Amino acid sequence: EKMGCQNSTKVVSSPCKKEKGGVWKCFGVGKGCENMMVYGSNPYTADSHMCTAARHAGVIDEEGGNFIVQDQAQQANFEGCKRNNIVSYDYQCTSTSVVVASTSETKRTEAQIGKQLIRIFLLRTTLLTYLSINSL
Repeated sequence: EKMGCQNSTKVVSSPCKKEKGGVWKCFGVGKGCENMMVYGSNPYTADSHMCTAARHAGVIDEEGGNFIVQDQAQQANFEGCKRNNIVSYDYQCTSTSVVVASTSETKRTEAQIGKQLIRIFLLRTTLLTYLSINSL
């Protein structure tokens, strides 16, 4: 049985938990989120231990922290590796995949989208003003 933080009957409970808004919280090594089984290298299998996967990916450290888990399409092969002193394993069967990301990456992406929308709005406004002036 693989370990994980997901809310599932097949998963052993852990002090890592999914918070509101899709943010996961890991309380850190020594507080129950020890190195558990992880399959793949971002993407990971969906039944990997999410807190360990986040440490493997480098989005949190041994102190724990918040991170995002994003669902991805199924894939047939997951390649493991050693990263951040954590070993992940190969998995050769089709499984749902997930990607872990830091909450700051997600916020940065949202900020970039917001800035792009403002640029589009200003360009649209400028274009409409230009067209209305030149159509007189």
